[in-house]
Amino acid sequence: MRRAMLVTLVAAAVALPLGLITAIFLSEYAPRRVRAVLKPVLEVLAGIPTIVYGFFALITFGPFMRDVGALVGLDISATSVLTAGIVMGIMIIPFVSSLSDHVINAVPQAMR
Repeated sequence: MRRAMLVTLVAAAVALPLGLITAIFLSEYAPRRVRAVLKPVLEVLAGIPTIVYGFFALITFGPFMRDVGALVGLDISATSVLTAGIVMGIMIIPFVSSLSDHVINAVPQAMR
């Protein structure tokens, strides 16, 4: 239970800021051509199965985090809470971004 809560907190710390920044950029600052490219890319990322993210975390990202931790003097396991939280955060960025984009676009322009 404690480990799941830590993974959730790390995932939220990764996904919320990045997802909100992406949504604000897409809805307020991005030119139409950029939005026309990035919005479908986010939708495709949302469609990737979770097993693919897990496999990516286990095979590539986990060992990468272990090696980076060793460089700075930390003992990070390839299957650590940090690794799982970061990958989970990356996995939910499209959801947070899409939901925030819809909410921002629902607000009338005069109130922005």
